[in-house]
Amino acid sequence: TEAEEMKVSKRTVIIIGIVAVLLGFAFENQNIAFMVGLAFAVSASANFPILILSIYWSKLTTSGAFMGGFIGLLTAVI
Repeated sequence: TEAEEMKVSKRTVIIIGIVAVLLGFAFENQNIAFMVGLAFAVSASANFPILILSIYWSKLTTSGAFMGGFIGLLTAVI
């Protein structure tokens, strides 16, 4: 339902915010240009498979898009 979706999205925003603050403290002394480049590289790696799949595969489903983004994220992080 919509109420459940709102609860999940609010919890997710809070968790992501806490993780972002903790990572900010952990990488406080790093070069900011390197960190921004790293963030763009990870986000591009997560989004690129979804873009390619959505352009060339007409039967892409939501779960397929999720798995494509998740695998792209894993390959970037690992």
